Amino acid sequence: QMIDTGLKVMMPDQEALMIYPRSSLGIKKGLTMSNAVGIIDKDYYNNPNNEGHIMIPLYNFGKQTAHIKKGERVAQGVFQRYFVTDDDASSSERTGGFGSSGI
Repeated sequence: QMIDTGLKVMMPDQEALMIYPRSSLGIKKGLTMSNAVGIIDKDYYNNPNNEGHIMIPLYNFGKQTAHIKKGERVAQGVFQRYFVTDDDASSSERTGGFGSSGI
């Protein structure tokens, strides 16, 4: 299930937002992020498909239905700077969301 956060983020060049599940998510609710760690690139902001709206993909590995209440904390983000190689020749901008890396 995709959980809407109501958030979007603008980042400078060579910075990404890493989204990690909160430790209590699996222990207390039997949930995990289906992609383990979400990586949100700069070009995700104002994406034409979703306007850069951050969503958290959760998977229920428990035996009971889990409920997420509005405002409940399920993930946390860490901004991280990254570097590119000298021969990085990418000249196009991605316009996809989930699963669009490499397209």
